Amino acid sequence: SAESKKDVKGMLDVVNALMKNSLDMFATGDMTHLEEVRALEDRTDELEISLQDRHIQRLSEGKCAGEASVSFSDLVSGLERVGDHAINIAFSLYEAKSHTQPGTAKIAKP
Repeated sequence: SAESKKDVKGMLDVVNALMKNSLDMFATGDMTHLEEVRALEDRTDELEISLQDRHIQRLSEGKCAGEASVSFSDLVSGLERVGDHAINIAFSLYEAKSHTQPGTAKIAKP
């Protein structure tokens, strides 16, 4: 449905911004966008849940075809995973630059 496409486009915009900032951090070594990257990744997590819920609502109202359900769910889950990979790039870079033990950037503030 048009509403589903709009939802996916909105999530794609967030994931694109997240990827751009993470890759810019990687290319320049500049950590100033770490909090923005963290916030964007949190937003992708929230969007995955809300978009799945909204899609189920559309299905129950007959606004979307059931055949599209798996594709929509896979697409939204895949975008969320891209967000996870992007934040891992940023956290790995932060850990390398700050000589922090791997895996601690997720709970540490720069």
